[in-house]
Order: sequence, then C-alpha cells, then structure tokens
Amino acid sequence: MHKSYLEFDFHVEDLLFKGLTIESVSGMVGLCICVAIFTFIYETVKTLRQKLVASLGKSQQEYAAMEIRSERAMLVEMKETNYKWKRFRIHAIHALLYMVQVTMGYLLMLIIMSYNAWLAITVFTAAGFSYYFYSMYVLNRPTVVPTEILTPGECD
Repeated sequence: MHKSYLEFDFHVEDLLFKGLTIESVSGMVGLCICVAIFTFIYETVKTLRQKLVASLGKSQQEYAAMEIRSERAMLVEMKETNYKWKRFRIHAIHALLYMVQVTMGYLLMLIIMSYNAWLAITVFTAAGFSYYFYSMYVLNRPTVVPTEILTPGECD
C-alpha cells in the first residue's frame, strides 16, 4: 500500500520515471532546483497562453475598426483573409501550449503525489513566486487586495 502522508525524507524512489532515485541531501537539493525550474516553466506556458488570448482579442478589435473605416470591399476581403490566417495560427499555437500545460500540470501533480514534503514545498513556493513575477512584471497586473469602503456612519 502506498503512503498517504508527507514525509521530510531525502530518499525518493522512481520519481516520474523508473530509475530516477535520490538518496542523498545533495541529490535532493539538485532535484528541488530542477523541480523549481520545471514549475517556473509551467507558469511561463500559462502566461504565454494568456498573452496569446489577449493578442487575439486586440486583433479582433482592430479588425472591427478596420471594417468600419474601409470603403472598398476588396480591401476588406484581403484584410479578412489575413485576419483569419493570423487567428488560425494563434489558435493552433494556443492549442499546442494548452497540451504542453496540461502535460506539465499532471507531471507536477505526480511530483506532489510522491508525498515528499521537500518537493511539495518546492512546487508550492516556485508556483507562488512565478505567479507573482509574471503578474507583476510580464502581464503588468498590480496585486490588488479588495477592501470595503465604509461611510462614517457604518463604522459604529
């Protein structure tokens, strides 16, 4: 029967692939570094998908604006063909990135399911730092904490 509790152990046997076994502290440190990099790449793929969706939304707005401004039907038809090809390419890349993201997500789940506390902590902290990095510096989304605005009469 497989254990169902986290252990702070430096021994990991057959992680993801048969033969990937760690039995020392230095091996565990190296494995944690590799898992952190893998988690950062996972967050990178998620962010790339978000950027693609945002770029597709912008191109749809540009197409709508172009359709309103254009008076020549042939020009609109040529632009529409280019738009459809661009949309197809972006959607194909998006689907490929989705497949990569799902695969990486399941691999991260399997790492967590090894029930090694060091690996679990590594995945959680790397995911948190990666999310913070990408939301602040790549997607330019400030971290917003919701607050309630109370009137002076409601404070009592």
